[in-house]
Amino acid sequence: MGWDELFDDLGAQLERGLEDEAELQRIEEERLRLSRLTVKDRIRALAEDPEARVGLVIELDGNHAQTIRPTAFGRDWIAGEFLSEMGCASEVIVPLAGISALTLTRGQLEASLATLELSRAGELADRLGLAFVLRDLARKRRTVQLWTALGSYSGTIDRVAKDHLDLAVHLASSPRRERSVQGYRIVPFEQLRLIRVLPA
Repeated sequence: MGWDELFDDLGAQLERGLEDEAELQRIEEERLRLSRLTVKDRIRALAEDPEARVGLVIELDGNHAQTIRPTAFGRDWIAGEFLSEMGCASEVIVPLAGISALTLTRGQLEASLATLELSRAGELADRLGLAFVLRDLARKRRTVQLWTALGSYSGTIDRVAKDHLDLAVHLASSPRRERSVQGYRIVPFEQLRLIRVLPA
């Protein structure tokens, strides 16, 4: 074997070794990226995917599964459109802690693993907690339907504290008036599964 052949052989081995090392590093970086993904990251990736925008099936406590089209993301909540079987949509807020599971198609599963760049607007929204959104609903005196671990209640949020809210319970069809209030409920945030904002 001549020197030229030896150097060519060594060069080819070195190149293969560098390619293998680069591939191993890429695989390890992808494993590390996947290990850092959160449920919110996966839902955000689905919201950005055109094929997955048909709606996301979110399972709440028990056998309650709701189809939602996510539109906004906060620190510990997502907001979106609630898609009913009758085709009408309404606004909902889902605390991330209230999600039991996501039911996905194969395409949605793959789309949920995508890498996304976060915009500055997204960075700001990511800092807003559930209490901030609930205080906004209370300030606007919006009628809501709260889905909790124990049941569903409609009414108006009177006040929001650190870890709970006060709900004046009344019929969804009537505005909050003292005479229409049937009672009051203090609901810890940890019991909230979904907040449906009813049409004004």
